[in-house]
Amino acid sequence: MSSSGYSPYHWCLVSECKNTSVKTPEKLWIQVPTDLKMRNTWLKLARRDPKSLSTKTKYYFCEDHFDLENDMENYTQLKIMGSVKRIRMRPNCIPSRFDCQPGRKRTFTESEPRAAFMKRQRLSIIKEIEETTINETCDTPLSSSSGQDNSVHGNFTIQNEYIPSKHKQTISKKKTELF
Repeated sequence: MSSSGYSPYHWCLVSECKNTSVKTPEKLWIQVPTDLKMRNTWLKLARRDPKSLSTKTKYYFCEDHFDLENDMENYTQLKIMGSVKRIRMRPNCIPSRFDCQPGRKRTFTESEPRAAFMKRQRLSIIKEIEETTINETCDTPLSSSSGQDNSVHGNFTIQNEYIPSKHKQTISKKKTELF
């Protein structure tokens, strides 16, 4: 170990992350902050008990746990020059990627739509059905060459071609309830 305290061997402190400076020498290594509050935040995110680790030891996270483009102050220099003398992270930056931990919930799930979106979608469908039900007061379909359902209401014709087929059953049930 040199007098500066730098160790050429690093291992990622994040539990279940297998990266080391020997296995993955091309990776960047970000030192855990020395500020106690920020250090504890990083350690908790890494699923490590802050009380069981020395506050004097230098620990590292590999680059896999950061969005380097947004988290690193000298990222542009790294991309242009290919290396930097010292990695400078933005103030209050915290690790955000933990793909090595399979049991951890991801921040963004692409498989399930968000609850607010689903609620807006349901409300939109209900509103559409209600408007259609109110506007359609006559069950007498006109025959048309295009095969579309048309209803006569007063002096004008309402075309039902814009109604998705999965909603037509619901609309017909609503119609029977009205009459």
